[in-house]
Order: sequence, then C-alpha cells, then structure tokens
Amino acid sequence: MTGPDLPVAVLELPFVCGRAGDRLPNWAEPLEKWARSRSPLVAPPGGSAATTARSVAEVVVRALEERSGADIPVADENLTWREMFGRIADATGHPRRVRSLPAAGSSMPQCASRASRIPSKARSPDWTRRTCRTCCRGGLFVGDGTPGAIDQALRETFTR
Repeated sequence: MTGPDLPVAVLELPFVCGRAGDRLPNWAEPLEKWARSRSPLVAPPGGSAATTARSVAEVVVRALEERSGADIPVADENLTWREMFGRIADATGHPRRVRSLPAAGSSMPQCASRASRIPSKARSPDWTRRTCRTCCRGGLFVGDGTPGAIDQALRETFTR
C-alpha cells in the first residue's frame, strides 16, 4: 500500500562498481574474464552511466531519511562503452586497446531492426527512435557526471 504514510522511491541504477561487503556486481566476473582473455576488446557506439556502491548507499539513506517518493537517478560518471571496457581492462591489471565497432546500420530503422530482430511492421516509430538514439548514437547517460569518479570503485571491483 502506498500513500502519505508509505512513500515509495525508485532508484534508477546504472552499472554499480565497487563492493558491498564481499559481494561483487553480477557483471564483474564475465567482464573480468573477457578483459583477461586473448579475445579482442571491442565496443559498440554509445555508453552508460556508472556509479559506486558507496553512492548507492548514500542515496538510499537520504531517500529513507527524507521519506522520498521520487524517481532518483543515481550516477557518478558517464562512460562510452570503449572507455568503460578500457578502464575495466586497466583495473584487472591487463590494460589493452579497445577497438570501436561501427554503428549497426546506416539508418535508424535498419539499426533497430538488426538490434531487436523484430520486423519493422511490429514496432512503432517512437520505439525505433528511442532504441536507435540509445544504442547507436548516444548512450544511457545521466546528467553531466564527473570524469574519474568511479576509478577507485573499479579497482575495488577487480581486486582479488
């Protein structure tokens, strides 16, 4: 039940770097294996916001104390996929070059069709526009971010 006595805040979390006790993010192990492998590191266009476990904890406490009922985006830094994969490789102790992949298609409908494998007749123009803006040209970015804000948390994520 929600209402004035029970506010519900929604935390919008991107990639969360760092540790919560001994727990690691669920994406850390496969990306570490990839960064340490001989497979090439390649990155698609776009990127994502990232944050730290500490930032998430601080936002949770603040939302509880303020009895927030808001949608709260949590992000410390915006990274292209190329930057993120390169920094993960650095954090694992295996720095390597990350190559950029070209955009999936020459036009937005082609890109969305390839990415989703859904026939174009089954999608709305709005869905296509949002999908292509996110995957091919932009990223899942939040605010301005602070360059280097997640560096320590990335090192913690990949330190054994």
